[in-house]
This record gives sequence, C-alpha cells and structure tokens, in this order.
Amino acid sequence: YTQNSFAVSSCSVPQNQNQNDVWSEALSKEICFHDCLFETAGLTTSNGQLNATVVKNYFMENIFNETWMVPYTRRALDKCLNDTSSFSYILDFYFRAAGSSACDKEAAVLITCLLMEMAYKCPWSLLNTGYYCRTFSFDSMRNTN
Repeated sequence: YTQNSFAVSSCSVPQNQNQNDVWSEALSKEICFHDCLFETAGLTTSNGQLNATVVKNYFMENIFNETWMVPYTRRALDKCLNDTSSFSYILDFYFRAAGSSACDKEAAVLITCLLMEMAYKCPWSLLNTGYYCRTFSFDSMRNTN
C-alpha cells in the first residue's frame, strides 16, 4: 500500500482452476492479492485474521492521512472493520462474481468498504470531473442525504 512498506513481489497468487471466465479469475486473484498484502504488511494476527488495532494505526498513518481525510478515517475504519452491511449488495456481487477463492476475503472486504466510505466523503473540489468519474462518483448516494 505504500511503496516502501513491503515487497509486493512476495505475493504469489494461486491459479484457481475452477474459474471459467476472465472476470471471475481476476476477482479471485484480487482477493488473494489483498490477503497477501495484509499478511505481508503485518496487518493480520498469527491465525490470519485482521488485527484491528494494527490496521487502524497503519491506515491512519500511511494511507488516509491527507488533511480532509483525517476526520473521516477513524469512523470509516471502525465501520468497515465491524459492519459492512451498508455495502452488502456490492460485496455480495463482488464475491459471487469471484466464485470460490483459496484466500481469506476479509482484507478485500475491508478495502472495498474503505474505498466506498472515503470516496463518499471526498470533497467535491478534489473529485476528478472526467465523464467516467462523474458517472460513477456516488452522485446517487450524495443526493439522498
């Protein structure tokens, strides 16, 4: 997640022989990649579960540390580490499309939730105004509040 935190090349993604299409295979590899990144960065316990305290500290110090992010980051981390129900429809689609995976989905769930939470809170002045970014920029979510 940061260039000098660890060697991304140490993550080898297993080939999933049960995947029958490129999309499913790509999602399955993404799940394994996130699982490996978290383990390599020391964000998991010895049994492979996310270490909430270490994850919070790591993301607060290294990832979501821009001035506008700080007020939202801890709340987003608390929510995403404890309750992803507000994103369940996205997560259900994501993991259904990925099919079976040999890797733990916990890190991918956290990353997906955090990206959704932080994108939702991103100030309009910082959003990319290109067509695709406007089309997929959470307009419907923002207009409901």
